[in-house]
Amino acid sequence: MDFKKVYEVMKFAGIMLAGSLVLYAGIVEFIILKGAEDRIVEGSGDAAMWRNIFVALSVSAYMVIYYIKNRMLRTRYKNFTSMVSGLYVKSVVILILCQVPAVLGLVQFFIGAGNRMDFYPFMIISALFFIIFFPRYSEWESVMKESKGGSG
Repeated sequence: MDFKKVYEVMKFAGIMLAGSLVLYAGIVEFIILKGAEDRIVEGSGDAAMWRNIFVALSVSAYMVIYYIKNRMLRTRYKNFTSMVSGLYVKSVVILILCQVPAVLGLVQFFIGAGNRMDFYPFMIISALFFIIFFPRYSEWESVMKESKGGSG
């Protein structure tokens, strides 16, 4: 198992996940461009309530990502294989959680009667999550150096 190749696979997956934010924005803009936002469920008084719930869930996602990232960087592994697989799995989970606010924003867009301002703030939060928490090779290397059996 090649350490650098596994990181590169994870990095590619992360770039694809981050790139999906553009896809979500494209969906929003396509719906607005086609005038289909009036076919979305009529906005209701519940939209503000859902927005608050989604903000709370986004904050929760931040805290979970922060916890996983700190745990990932502090974990010491017994052997090289468990280290590489552990880093890979934790990194992919972090990257998937970085998408949570954007997905919630897309749902809010549909709940909020097609208002793009229901989506874009959440997308920006997701983009910031990707910037802040994207697993870096230097982090993987430091875990490798500090772990038992971390040679490779």
